[in-house]
Amino acid sequence: MVLFLRLPDEVRSLPPPPLLNHGSIWGGLMGWIASLGDNALNRRPVLGCGVHRQLLWASVGFYLGHYLVRRASYTYANRDREMFEYIKHHPEDFKEAGTLCQVALCKVTSIGRFTHMYLVEHS
Repeated sequence: MVLFLRLPDEVRSLPPPPLLNHGSIWGGLMGWIASLGDNALNRRPVLGCGVHRQLLWASVGFYLGHYLVRRASYTYANRDREMFEYIKHHPEDFKEAGTLCQVALCKVTSIGRFTHMYLVEHS
């Protein structure tokens, strides 16, 4: 496993994620809860003591959450680019499919307001 802490320069070509996203909010919340847990384990008043530490760990968690969302966005974009490049170079493996019924090999019959689908036997 290779751990890259620095995002590649290709990330700059991607649209930036919003500042308030699920990762940054979750990370900030987890950082704040971690500082509250630290206060509780050290037998200090949970909410009243170390407000500066609570803000510090909440902001660290917020930044880490935002970073992880950017990293995931880059990873998914890279995977999609490779997948579409493979599809473009191997079109014989990805033939155009017809309708859903042609894909599922079924026969559709309508009787009144009810529609029934029957599977067609392979010949």
